[in-house]
Amino acid sequence: MLKNDFIKYCIDNSTMTIQELAEEINITRSNFYSWLNGKTKPKQININKLAELLGYRVRWLNKDELELQKVEPSNASEPFHVPMDVRKAPVITLASAGLETYPEVLNMTDHFVSIPKGLPDDAFGVRVVGDSAVPRYDDGDVCIVSPNKPFTNNKACFVALKNGEFYIKKVEKLNDKYHLRSYNENYKPLIVKADEISAVLNILHTRHNV
Repeated sequence: MLKNDFIKYCIDNSTMTIQELAEEINITRSNFYSWLNGKTKPKQININKLAELLGYRVRWLNKDELELQKVEPSNASEPFHVPMDVRKAPVITLASAGLETYPEVLNMTDHFVSIPKGLPDDAFGVRVVGDSAVPRYDDGDVCIVSPNKPFTNNKACFVALKNGEFYIKKVEKLNDKYHLRSYNENYKPLIVKADEISAVLNILHTRHNV
């Protein structure tokens, strides 16, 4: 596997966002896009750090080619081969009644996105619209969530309101109210009561530029 092929695999198979991965290895998000587009090549030390985040160690075949090895409890390890097939998850493009119509929406949608096989079987995507989530998420990104993965306080979430509106926000629950905060500082927080919410789900994975 070449360095830049590993970057594509890392982005597609990590449950972390590009921003979170960048922060973990102390680089900028633009570095990832530069690697992804083949404009620059990542250093070996950054590849090693990313592999460790995914639970692998790197065996370098030469300066640009590598082999991933799964980290096992024992000293033994086996070469890891990138799966050629990934499963598909439906993307909700319109949900006028929130998640209460979740099954019907899935039956009607004809939009799908590739996601890692390790995510829940009932996972689905929500396409980001607008710039309120910038710089964390861009317009057109698809956030993957699951009905069986409720939110964790102060994390990025998909929020569905009973009036049919839904958002990608950082959510903080304070008593019986939810504070929905945009990553874009130009937008004011939205405060809603618990009985106004249909669902709040953690973002498990993100597909950028799809």
